[in-house]
Amino acid sequence: MRAVSADDIWRVYNTYLKNKPFVSTSFVPKGSKKLAVDTAQKAVIKEEQINLEDISELDTAKPLQISKTPSSFDRSIEPEFGKTPVIPTPDVKTAQLKNGLEVFSLYSDEVPLVEIKLTIDGALLLESPDKNGTANLVANMLTRGTATKSAEELNKEIRQLGSTITVTAEREQIVLKASTLASNYETTMALIGEILTQPRWDLTEFELAKQTVAGQLQQASADPEAIAKQQLYRLVYPKHHPLANNTLGTEESISKITIDDLIPISLIK
Repeated sequence: MRAVSADDIWRVYNTYLKNKPFVSTSFVPKGSKKLAVDTAQKAVIKEEQINLEDISELDTAKPLQISKTPSSFDRSIEPEFGKTPVIPTPDVKTAQLKNGLEVFSLYSDEVPLVEIKLTIDGALLLESPDKNGTANLVANMLTRGTATKSAEELNKEIRQLGSTITVTAEREQIVLKASTLASNYETTMALIGEILTQPRWDLTEFELAKQTVAGQLQQASADPEAIAKQQLYRLVYPKHHPLANNTLGTEESISKITIDDLIPISLIK
């Protein structure tokens, strides 16, 4: 593999892929032909006709002959019950910081890793009704740079630590998850603090974030599972309840959101 050069890649591409015949198939929801690839044509599906009269019925008059598998013990006798297994529960330690933040911790020394999860209540519940998707954009922007680091610099520093930091918006909370080597715990926590309290709010990154969400909405419109899940929320909650909304928002609501809408609900002390 080390001997492969860029010229080799281009040679294979030009020989076997460029301008070669191919078949592209689109599966889209009924009535959404615009989501299909260009020049796509409706497929003709022929169903095989099955004649039920040709299927012979099972003769239930004769008992089925089932041969028993040879065994070294009598399977007709129920074995005695052993001791009830005891599942050890972890020792969860709790604490509360001066600012009221509740902390739950578990200790394990199997691997030298620290897993961190921080939940911030709100998300859909705190959004303006006409700006659905604000919380998701807040979560998206938090990892797109800080006051002292661009998005590229932040991601590079996280990678150099061998850590991962993600921020996502769920229905009732924004969740930050991080994983780091125990030896880099303090440095990673400092980055988390910077991400949460000193977001960069770069306008270029904000527009990129909105484009990303627009793409996700288009993909979701052709995903049966995503469509069904959203319909479920609309059935479970009243029409104007915030939890009936999509965490991504809608194309209309996303277009109304400005970067100033994100700043007031993102700061943590």
